[in-house]
Amino acid sequence: MTGPVARLAALASTALLTVGCVDTLPDIETDAARAAIEQLADANLGNEPGSADLDECPIAGAARLIDQSFDLIGDDLLPPPTADRFAMVSRVDDATVVSCGRASDTRRIGIRASVTDASIDELSVQLLPNESKDAIEVRERPGDRGGDTARICVDGPEAADVCSYLWTDGALAISVDAFGETAIRIQMNRVEDQARPLIQLIVDGVAEGAATS
Repeated sequence: MTGPVARLAALASTALLTVGCVDTLPDIETDAARAAIEQLADANLGNEPGSADLDECPIAGAARLIDQSFDLIGDDLLPPPTADRFAMVSRVDDATVVSCGRASDTRRIGIRASVTDASIDELSVQLLPNESKDAIEVRERPGDRGGDTARICVDGPEAADVCSYLWTDGALAISVDAFGETAIRIQMNRVEDQARPLIQLIVDGVAEGAATS
C-alpha cells in the first residue's frame, strides 16, 4: 500500500498507539493544601477544637466548582442559587476541615476539604447521624490520581439524608456533599462524573484560598 492511503493508514496507526500509550495523570499533591488549612485553623481557632464561621470561602473558585459538580441535577433537589452561602473552618476529633456551600432551610450542598488520615470506611461512618448507623450505602470506586474514591449515601431520619462523593489520599480528604430532605434522590453517579475531574482544581483552590484568607 503506497501513496495517500498508506500515509492515512500510518497516521491512524500512530494515533491509536498514542491514545493507547498515554500516561496516566500524576498523583495529586496535597501538601500545600493541608498546610493552608492548618494555617487557617490556627488563625481562627488557635489550638482549640471547635468551629468558626468565615466571611468568605477559603476555597478559591468554590461557587463555580460546586455549580459544576451539581450541574444537570434537577433544581427541585438543590437549594436555589440565591440561597445563603456558608463558609467555616473547624477542628473535630482528629480532622481539620474547611467547608463552603449554599443552604436553604431544608437542603445544603457544598465542598469540604479535611486534613485527616481517616480511610474511606472511617470517613463514611463520620457522615452518619447517630440515629442511622446502619442506614448507609458505600460504593467504592476506582482509585484516581493517587487517592481512593467512593460514593456514599445515608438514608437518615427525617430530613437528615447525606450523599457525598469522596476522594482521599490518606492525608487530605475532599468531599462534594448534599444534605437534607432531597439528598438521597440526587443521582450521585452524575455528581461523581462531574466532580472527579475537579478534584485537582479543588485541592489547588484550597491551597490558594485558605493561605490568603
